[in-house]
Amino acid sequence: MGNSEEEEEAESWEEQDETEEAESQGDQEETEGASGEENFEEGFVHDFRLPYAYDAETIFTVDDKGNKVREISLSEVNDAIKKIADIKEAVSGYMVKAVSGDIVFVYINTYDGTESTVYAVDLGTGKAEALLETKYSVDYIDVYEGKAYIGVSKYKTSEDDNVDFKEYAVSKKDDGLGYEVEENEYESLESYFKQYTLVETHANVGYEAYDNSHCFSLKRTMDNIGFVVAHKVGVTGGGYCVIDSDGEKYDLDMLDTDGSATIYAYDKNWMIYGITSENRSETEYSLFDFEKKASTPIDIKSIGYVEMNSDGCRFVSRSEDFGSNAIEVYDYDFKSGNLKNIFSKGNIPLSERDTAAACIFGDNLFYQSLDESSLKWSRYDILSGETQDVDCVIKEIKAYNYGKISFDSKTENCPKCGVSLYKVYAESFALDSKYSDHADEINAFFEDEFKGRLDISSGDSAMGDSTCEEHQEYPEQYCETNEYYVEDVNILKGRYLTVDCSSYWYGGGAHGMPGKDQYVFDLQTGKRMEMKDFYSGSEEDFKKLVAEKTKEDYLETNDGYKYFATDADEAYDTAYEYVSLNGTVFFKEDCVIYSFAPYDMGPFASGYIDIKLPIEEFEI
Repeated sequence: MGNSEEEEEAESWEEQDETEEAESQGDQEETEGASGEENFEEGFVHDFRLPYAYDAETIFTVDDKGNKVREISLSEVNDAIKKIADIKEAVSGYMVKAVSGDIVFVYINTYDGTESTVYAVDLGTGKAEALLETKYSVDYIDVYEGKAYIGVSKYKTSEDDNVDFKEYAVSKKDDGLGYEVEENEYESLESYFKQYTLVETHANVGYEAYDNSHCFSLKRTMDNIGFVVAHKVGVTGGGYCVIDSDGEKYDLDMLDTDGSATIYAYDKNWMIYGITSENRSETEYSLFDFEKKASTPIDIKSIGYVEMNSDGCRFVSRSEDFGSNAIEVYDYDFKSGNLKNIFSKGNIPLSERDTAAACIFGDNLFYQSLDESSLKWSRYDILSGETQDVDCVIKEIKAYNYGKISFDSKTENCPKCGVSLYKVYAESFALDSKYSDHADEINAFFEDEFKGRLDISSGDSAMGDSTCEEHQEYPEQYCETNEYYVEDVNILKGRYLTVDCSSYWYGGGAHGMPGKDQYVFDLQTGKRMEMKDFYSGSEEDFKKLVAEKTKEDYLETNDGYKYFATDADEAYDTAYEYVSLNGTVFFKEDCVIYSFAPYDMGPFASGYIDIKLPIEEFEI
């Protein structure tokens, strides 16, 4: 039976509504950007950066789906900036504050009171442009809604000197050539800027983990959250408050503490924070409900990188084993309080120790993994439970080509009060027998070294003359730590096994002391080699050789703080005094390196000063 005209007309209108709705949905989907934001085609788009080591040569970016976007060579970034500016320090990973496609935003701090500069480097064209010069600190560069927001803070240096804060918005010019920089106005928050500093939050966007200097732009925070969490300048152990867009504030009294408070992340409803005891012996974690203004304890030993979502968060918890980079990842439901382990990764010897072992962007968990000798980033899809390779190789670890790495971690506690008195982490190398008939002899040497490092003292002797009261009041000062790492393994000239090791000892004070050494073995005989086996000259000849090369290094690289010496001749004389045939030497394929320990030739901040010697001077 046919439809009436009214029914046909109604169906026609329904079809039209459905078509318009579908088109509207399609349009909406097309405007969604990589971070769930609008896609500003003519502006900047936020890319996620994977964590990097302090000395990294390459950093990687991925999109919101977890796919690799770009592999950024820091040497290319450095070369582009050098075309327009005389920069003293090479561009490192921590100088990169944001990435948008081919555009890399770099902040270079002079640390000498002169103007520091923010650059935009276009890797597509190889050109760099200076965006902003300032004497103050750049806290963040946040790519949001097609613009790059730069937060600049002037910190309080005396009782009469107020802090100050400005936020700048960087956009591409209409013709696509160059950039425009404008200052954002926040008149209602003027008094706030003179008393408080921003607290960073990682909610929902995801920046590299443990970059404590990074926070969202004020623009993004106010748009999406409606307030900022801040702390009063110069107030120890407290002074935290919430400040809304009108400048109204209320204090967060639960963060007033004799210890120290750390805010890990927050959104408009929730905040995760930790309170560390005054003696820094333990940290208690809590969830704060902004609506109820109430806190709930979180039963977890450690919280690292945090990624917030609408119902809860996911966070990375590092291993309690000293020196280990093993991790556990948890999903935490704020309303139910359910804490669920969703991922685990064991310790990987020789991996990047100075960076985060994992990070989370939305439903993507990125973690370090080992594929034969390749240390790389892998992606774990939290929803599906699937693991995928993202083609981001951090570095090749040659040691795994020649053998295996074993490791162990031990802690010695006071038998009376339980405070840790001694911690040690050690790695050891074992050569594959296919490389030498004397592998067992060589490996026995490393095994003895390994056992010796792990042979920690008994609790009674470790206590010494100290008391439990002192342990509990100053747990860090009374806990001695030792770390021993295998850094590199190589076979030199097809005959000599070289194993480079490093160490770090801490026994209280401002910092510990690093150490490093190289073990050399003849694969044909199993003998451990010494300098006299490769150098036929006298001790005097060797001292003169190293001192002369040190003088050359002083003239080429000294920038006013690397060496104690005030001129090249003084550098020569000091080097001559310290050099010994039994000193710290590293044999490489094309040279030999003599290493002066911190304080020998320069301040602690200079680290080891390595002097390159010609390989032709040695019989190898």
